[in-house]
Amino acid sequence: MRIAVDAHRIAHFPRSSHCRYLLGMLPHWQNDPRISEVILALPRSAEKLAFPQELDGLSKIRKEFGESARNPTMGLGNLFYFHQVDIPAILKRTKPDVFLSTFHLCPFFTGGVPVVTTIHDLCPLDYQIDSLGWLKWRETHRFQLWTACLKSRLLIAVSKFTASALKTYCPRKADSIRMVHNGFDCPESKPSPLPHENYLLWVGELGYRKNPELALDTLAALLPQNPQLRLRCVIPARDRTEAEAMMKQRNLCGHIDWESNIPEQRLDELYRQACALIVPSRCEGFGYPILEGISRGIPSLGYRRTPAIEITGNTLDLPSELSPSAFAASIQKVLNLTQDERASLSRSLIERAGTFTTHRMATQTADVLLEACQTKSQALSHPSITPHT
Repeated sequence: MRIAVDAHRIAHFPRSSHCRYLLGMLPHWQNDPRISEVILALPRSAEKLAFPQELDGLSKIRKEFGESARNPTMGLGNLFYFHQVDIPAILKRTKPDVFLSTFHLCPFFTGGVPVVTTIHDLCPLDYQIDSLGWLKWRETHRFQLWTACLKSRLLIAVSKFTASALKTYCPRKADSIRMVHNGFDCPESKPSPLPHENYLLWVGELGYRKNPELALDTLAALLPQNPQLRLRCVIPARDRTEAEAMMKQRNLCGHIDWESNIPEQRLDELYRQACALIVPSRCEGFGYPILEGISRGIPSLGYRRTPAIEITGNTLDLPSELSPSAFAASIQKVLNLTQDERASLSRSLIERAGTFTTHRMATQTADVLLEACQTKSQALSHPSITPHT
């Protein structure tokens, strides 16, 4: 089986979730006897950029560049051009058996090549925010989902949560949905050898979806009982000014540390030394930070009505409300654990994380791609995207 993959972000944004998804599978596809070649469909703008080290030595991987100099990561027009002009040209030139769209905007013309699209996240379709910017973002995602339903033979959802949302928005494609959880391989699958410090960790960017205000309000709710507790936040450098304003507004100066643009080794240390990871997102398609946390044996607490419950299983008492009191109560239970209880919980979390490996993700995704090659087309001629209620 020869696979072509939309890899337009792999050089421009190597640490994005889309790239993490793809880079987690490629080394395993190298060793999969069912796969003879993987063609990375790339924009010409990435030709002179450095590619991730994970691609080194992978003989089955071949890079194919589009003809246009447009950068698809710089504006919706460029992105649309890459998918509707460059990718069809690459497919015509390379003639793969199947095309995997890792970003749910599909080319309309594939020359008969079956398409499988991975749906990472439909959360923007749920947001009820009255602003022109949010309306534009929501309708863009709606159009992208429409193209995925229109052209895809099969759809991969990265969680049960996303699969359920996909069935709600496009019920006529329900039989074409396959659920494959994302995967992550922790560099060290044993309880952290580093002593835990008295801080909570939050990793993300400011915005409605990630809900950073709740992380700060939860810290404020915990401080009366835990006056030495701190919150360490890993955020993009562009968010620093806004983040510090939020901190000052809540009189939390001296209790919060901000870090940006840190190397993987430093992020690993922050995970391993945290007493808990707080993930107060309103919505997630999957939730890599939670998996990264539990793989290091760190209690990682997210909203129960997100994929957090799929990742942690019954190992943690997740908050059932998006409120400071609910999150504070769940975190306080973790803070009150004895050393032996903490060690036992860490072992359970690492064992749980071991079921979400990149090998499993790569194998199951290859299964879906092979199924698409062998299945008659089920793409809808006129898919309907129904509003979520």
